[in-house]
Amino acid sequence: RDEFIEHAVPVHFRLQMQEHRAEAEGRAIHEDKFARDGHAAVGLAGFTQFFMHFLRGFATEHAVRDLADGAHTVFHQGRVQEPRPDIERFDQTASSKKPELSIKLNPEEDIAKLITREKYAKVFLVNDDAGNLSKVILPVRGKGLWSTMSGFISLDKDLNTVLGFGFYAHGETPGLGGEVDNPKWKTVWIGKKIYSASGDVKVGVIKGHVDDATPEKEYKVDGLSGATLTSNGVSNLVKYWMGDTGFKPFLTNLKNGEA
Repeated sequence: RDEFIEHAVPVHFRLQMQEHRAEAEGRAIHEDKFARDGHAAVGLAGFTQFFMHFLRGFATEHAVRDLADGAHTVFHQGRVQEPRPDIERFDQTASSKKPELSIKLNPEEDIAKLITREKYAKVFLVNDDAGNLSKVILPVRGKGLWSTMSGFISLDKDLNTVLGFGFYAHGETPGLGGEVDNPKWKTVWIGKKIYSASGDVKVGVIKGHVDDATPEKEYKVDGLSGATLTSNGVSNLVKYWMGDTGFKPFLTNLKNGEA
């Protein structure tokens, strides 16, 4: 079976990584609960439950429970001398609001409308029985119409093909932007490609429906009816986190065996 390993990695990635295995108690619940929470903080327990649910399609229950303890390990900045977060209490989203743990984004590059972005991030690497990389799971977030949408995207071992995508917290309009929770819409992300042949982030949500006749369909996802701004927000947050100021440097290093 796949083996889930929690790895700590930076948003700027010329750094040393730490590794940690964890066990968790709890059961999976449907992510719609978190959608109803709106802007309320989900908390570590809720995050863990959603994460376990998100991973259900990737491994046995035992493997999932081996991993999902809220990810207490964080990467660190190697030679750079600066305050580091308490790894036992690290909250990635909260750290984006602390000056010593975040950077202010240039408005031109802040397409996800984050304003500030944390210096530290947690990703999850999934290894197969032979110890080879099987999947990568990355935290993503960004503004929709009414709320910050927070979730995960999972990539195949090629670090380009989407295996899964979902949000554990948002406050978008039920029946419109709230359809980001619709299992059918989440399914259409599976198999999409993030990067073009030249390495640019190309995936995005379009207006209308993607079918076999759609040009470059591998980069396009069905739009959410009546929810243009939410759809744009999803496209922008994925493009940001998969881009040069997000996880792209790490993915490049990982692909080259340097991470």
